[in-house]
Amino acid sequence: MAQLCCSPLESTSSNLLANGRHESPSKDTAEFFFYSLMAAKSLGVFEESDTKATISHLPAEKFRQYRFAFPPLEEQQNIAAVLGGILGSSNETISYAERTIDLLQERRSALISAAVTGKIDVRGWQSLARAQAPESAVEEAV
Repeated sequence: MAQLCCSPLESTSSNLLANGRHESPSKDTAEFFFYSLMAAKSLGVFEESDTKATISHLPAEKFRQYRFAFPPLEEQQNIAAVLGGILGSSNETISYAERTIDLLQERRSALISAAVTGKIDVRGWQSLARAQAPESAVEEAV
């Protein structure tokens, strides 16, 4: 699977963008172009350029063939700010979910260890689904 490598940071030097257009701090933002490239990659725009090589690449000659929209600077800044906020909150949610999964896995391991070593008694334990299901449904399932 190909990866897109871009830096979302503003550059102080003039960088060549798509269409042979140079980035100009007075006309373009690097963040907007970063999000444009990420969107294009996720939509499969660059798929035809991907080779079957181990490491996919997109040479400058092929990259220049693609066209990107460059709205006015203020609009680019607004779009980048909104996307940055959305991605920031998404990343926070992902981090929270990953921490929760780690804690649940630790809790599971601790419960298994306690059950195996006899620290908790599990002889009369029933699964939640089995405890809540009517007895006729449980008998049919078994």
